[in-house]
Amino acid sequence: MPLAGRRYNGQTMGGYDAVLLEDMNHKFDVILEYLAPLSPLPAKVDTIDERLKNIETDVQIIRAAVTDRSAPLLNHEQRLTTLESKTA
Repeated sequence: MPLAGRRYNGQTMGGYDAVLLEDMNHKFDVILEYLAPLSPLPAKVDTIDERLKNIETDVQIIRAAVTDRSAPLLNHEQRLTTLESKTA
């Protein structure tokens, strides 16, 4: 038996079902309205992800450059230590 034909306290459920359906549709509309500003979010996340990849690449380049410059400095420190110990 369809819901519209059922009886509840001597009255058909058709009107009650229509009110419930209207209420649920309104609630869904409110949820969709609330979520609408979030729709551009995936595009922003993709943009941020791409920028982070570029930053990671830059950091790796900087790290390599600093490491290359650090090796001669350590060598100079060792040389100075050796010379200081010979003169002392």
